[in-house]
Amino acid sequence: MDKLAQHPSVSLSAFAIAAFVLGEIFDSTRDLGESLLDKVYKKGNGNFLKKLKKLIKEVYWDFFAEAKGEQLDALEEYYFVYYVFNINSFIALVITTLAFLISGQLHALPPVTIYFGGFFGLVLLFDGLSLRNEIADHTNNYAKKK
Repeated sequence: MDKLAQHPSVSLSAFAIAAFVLGEIFDSTRDLGESLLDKVYKKGNGNFLKKLKKLIKEVYWDFFAEAKGEQLDALEEYYFVYYVFNINSFIALVITTLAFLISGQLHALPPVTIYFGGFFGLVLLFDGLSLRNEIADHTNNYAKKK
């Protein structure tokens, strides 16, 4: 078993499988967040929810099933891919930070790593939410034209 674990193809296969599984976990977490944001948008009662509703627009998700050709390609290429990357990267940073906190190892990281991680996490989050609003504008315009 030790010899097998040291073989490059086994290590590469294990890495690929782990990357796929983690990617699916990040996508599922993002999907749950999308569901939550959509529910928050639809309810929109209370001061906090009204403020949140002004910051985050509702996306017409059926666009991705209904739109065809260049219209769909452009939205995916210019907005959706970057949105997914930003939010999934933010989720990865949050999960990593939680793992360090739970294991008690956060103090082992140099402070500059923590500061940069926090800064880039906020950049990824705010840019992701901005891209979500762009996606919402495009998909909602499509829905109005139908």
